[in-house]
Amino acid sequence: MSERGPGRIRDGPESREELTRRDGRLVELERSQRRLQHLYDISKLLARFETFERTVPMVAALIAETLPLHSATFILETGGAPRMVTWQGAGESARRLRVAQAHAQEMYGYLIRSRVEFDREEAGTFEGSPSSAAPQTEYEAKRNFVMLPFAVGHSSVFGALQIEGVRELEERDLFFVDAVVNQLAIALDRYSSDRALRASEARLAGIISIAAEAIICVDEAQRIVMYNEGAQRVFGWSREEVLGKPHDILVPERFRENHRKHIPSFAAAAETARKMGEHRPEIVPAKHLPQKNTRAESASEPQPESCHWLSRQS
Repeated sequence: MSERGPGRIRDGPESREELTRRDGRLVELERSQRRLQHLYDISKLLARFETFERTVPMVAALIAETLPLHSATFILETGGAPRMVTWQGAGESARRLRVAQAHAQEMYGYLIRSRVEFDREEAGTFEGSPSSAAPQTEYEAKRNFVMLPFAVGHSSVFGALQIEGVRELEERDLFFVDAVVNQLAIALDRYSSDRALRASEARLAGIISIAAEAIICVDEAQRIVMYNEGAQRVFGWSREEVLGKPHDILVPERFRENHRKHIPSFAAAAETARKMGEHRPEIVPAKHLPQKNTRAESASEPQPESCHWLSRQS
């Protein structure tokens, strides 16, 4: 008969089973904590998303630290042919990589209900740490493929992540991958929107810079932050001379006091751009615009419709 008492562990099959179950719970708790830590690390990484090429390999490495993987294939649509980037465990064969990429192409086409041709010039592969995988048949490898789409809200699918596990993924593994995909989709969508906005702003800036009319933009402190070529021609001051200066240096001195009285109403108005002289033509008529160079002063008198535009940053 085994001795009993506080702190004593009973001998026998039942006690060994209890120890085994307890050890199993501890192992699973450690895995859960590791998954949560990796999700947190991925969220921090995606919060400072740089580029697809720089960030995706780091995300794949964190996934592989949580789940033993043969490969992870990322697909992204940014206009034109979709791009494919594949992470592969060190030591994996080229044949396995081809199988994974072919499977990703087939499954993505099924996902978006259209035949897919990838941009081969944009495709890339990067290698991670060894997967320590046991040999598998092609059937087993295909069974361990999982693909989840990139989509935000009710928007269209704009990419996907396919992972090839060393073993068949459990439900908790799928929850982890789904959480990663959701975070990655939001980061990619934000990155794509930011790029589109920057491109649009660059095109607008290019148009404004060569516009025939003088266009000036001021900040909340009424300092000049944009001054196009038209403004340089009208006023005779270069962009370098006026940027950061109070915009009323461009207003004739005898009109500045009245002009300053109307600044608060313009700042509070719903409109963010106004043609100067449109509401108070006596304040800044074109023929009285201060001009720096003598060529502008000796030029023929400007017509009233050549008044310049003033814009403020909202």
